[in-house]
Amino acid sequence: MEELDKDRFRKDLGKVEEAYLEILKRLGGM
Repeated sequence: MEELDKDRFRKDLGKVEEAYLEILKRLGGM
């Protein structure tokens, strides 16, 4: 169960990182 939570947390973190990079790209484009 702990491993599952870790994997799930990693996936969520990856999504957040993607969104963060996308925002940086848009800000840099401005």
